[in-house]
Amino acid sequence: MGHRCNYVSRRNGELQLIYSHWGALTVPRDFFWGLAAAEEFLDEHQPCDDSHWLDDVFGEGGAALDHDNKVLTIDGGEIYGHARDLLFELMRAVWARDGYSVRDAESFVDIATAVGLPASTVEAEHIPAEPIDVTDDACVGRDDGYFDTLVVVDGVIRFCAARKCVLELGPARVGELASLPDLAEAKQLSATRPPPSWESERRSMRERLLDAIVIDTRERRVDASLYELSRGTSRRHYQERWPGYQVTRVTLDDALGRLGHPDLPPSPPAPVPSIEDQLGEIEQYLFGTRSDPIDLMTVLIQQYPGGVVNPHAMVSPVDGRPDNGPHANALFREVLSEVLAKR
Repeated sequence: MGHRCNYVSRRNGELQLIYSHWGALTVPRDFFWGLAAAEEFLDEHQPCDDSHWLDDVFGEGGAALDHDNKVLTIDGGEIYGHARDLLFELMRAVWARDGYSVRDAESFVDIATAVGLPASTVEAEHIPAEPIDVTDDACVGRDDGYFDTLVVVDGVIRFCAARKCVLELGPARVGELASLPDLAEAKQLSATRPPPSWESERRSMRERLLDAIVIDTRERRVDASLYELSRGTSRRHYQERWPGYQVTRVTLDDALGRLGHPDLPPSPPAPVPSIEDQLGEIEQYLFGTRSDPIDLMTVLIQQYPGGVVNPHAMVSPVDGRPDNGPHANALFREVLSEVLAKR
């Protein structure tokens, strides 16, 4: 249990690594306040050796502070969408005062590469799944009528409940996918099988979809929304499984939009929140009360005595916000005025 992250800094080519068991959700908040505050925050942690590097499965966030190139790279943090974009605009204005730029990382891998390390430093090994068995009704989803994956082969719509297993087939076995339920069968099964216990109300088949896999044997192309394709080792694995094909990650909505089927529409675009709403979310994120996870851990230990507890889980996270609250608030107001004036 934890929100694991790494902080790494580079100065004159030398790296210093830090492991934090609870810091991943608050990385942008801890590093928002500029160079001096960030260095003070890092000084409150104990450096560790390279064995404490997380990988891109367990690494939920991190920060790379590159003094040599004056770049701060941030991954993670429990703030998303338009509010996150605006938060990073504000953070860039703060760090520009110190002559640094700020990057919002695409993945945890960027934390390692931002300080000159190879991606392999933090890339976890891909664990392949067994290829889908189209004769296994439980694997396919016929047993319970719950289909979470759209499979389109040369324009023909099918469904299944085993996401990664489909891509494990490769082009030589793609014909087996013709045995998967078509739209009519999937509709009938989805409507007549009892809903699972976690659905308080039966959701539509479209609402249950989590992923799409679109295979075009004529164009020799695979487009899939699987999260695994965002990871380098997994992407290389699937590329090897589909030699001669272009394997690309797309979003589910992008795949549905291209398909253009009336029964399977993409999600409607989310409304853009007002600047006031975005700022409200940002201020709550930056200045809101921060709970100590050790309080929860103490309760859990009392409820379940005798369990093995990771000692890192019993170390309270450091709060990177400046102790001088009025100064922090004034800094925020200054950069807010600066950023909004440029819009």
